[in-house]
Amino acid sequence: MRIRSCFLLALSFAWGHGLSADVLYSATDLGFPSYGNGINNAGQVTGHAYSDTGRYAFLYSNGQVIDLGGRGNGISGNGINNAGQVTGISGDGHAVIWTNGQMMDLGPRTGNGINDAGQVTGTSGGHAVIWTNGQMIDLGPGSGNGINNAGQVTGYLTDIGRHAFLYSNGQMTDLGTLAGRFSYGLGINDAGQVTGYSDTANGYAHAFLYSSGQMIDLGTLGPCPRFASGFCSVGLGINNAGQVVGVSYRETFNLHTYAFLYSDGQMKELDNLTDRAFDNLRGATAINDGGQIVANSGRHRLSGHSRA
Repeated sequence: MRIRSCFLLALSFAWGHGLSADVLYSATDLGFPSYGNGINNAGQVTGHAYSDTGRYAFLYSNGQVIDLGGRGNGISGNGINNAGQVTGISGDGHAVIWTNGQMMDLGPRTGNGINDAGQVTGTSGGHAVIWTNGQMIDLGPGSGNGINNAGQVTGYLTDIGRHAFLYSNGQMTDLGTLAGRFSYGLGINDAGQVTGYSDTANGYAHAFLYSSGQMIDLGTLGPCPRFASGFCSVGLGINNAGQVVGVSYRETFNLHTYAFLYSDGQMKELDNLTDRAFDNLRGATAINDGGQIVANSGRHRLSGHSRA
């Protein structure tokens, strides 16, 4: 494994879980250029980054960005567990697990989430799947996007109307929608709470929190842009406190996306909660139980790649 510098921003939670008008987060620059996808409770981060030899998956740990090896347009670390194992997609389009510098091939297609037992969920052959103990369990046509330490999985299935699902103890639950046609589960915590997005009765998609059998509309950071392709907000990550991070679209002079934190019933823009100004945090992808957040900003004007 080679160690390279990469540009990633981790937002470190400073003063507890409540939100206020005060600055709550300090920003740590992990390198450039890169995109962060996942974080564990030790503050280790995974995603993908770019070098002069191409795009590569990385693990950020103890102040260093570790090149996990391989090159390819689609290669990425997508999820990370508390043991530092990473799942994602290899340069040849296969789902993989990286453990202590070694890559295990799970076969085509994509690994999206991994729990502390090393169980992985993702997609294979257009189906949502779980890889566990060397076996692949087919959940049906769609995608598995998140898995918790109880082995519960969320994602979406096309045979239930392209709806978000919760798979638990061999049972599949259709999570429904926010009065619209479709929903997608993207993140899940150990309590079985799910976040993702669903369209609403007016046809615009909103971030949701599914908890105790109900899908809650998390709203947006502002009026939904008329040219946002139907997306107003998306929940991407959730921790065991039920805090959600994601992205919200808002119409300003130009269409922009903004990173948000949803906590204690409020959606807040992360740009307003940090101790320094960045070129707009365009989306937050993951949050750990300590409240650390991985977020990504706009594309660099010279390289064309995102900052994170």
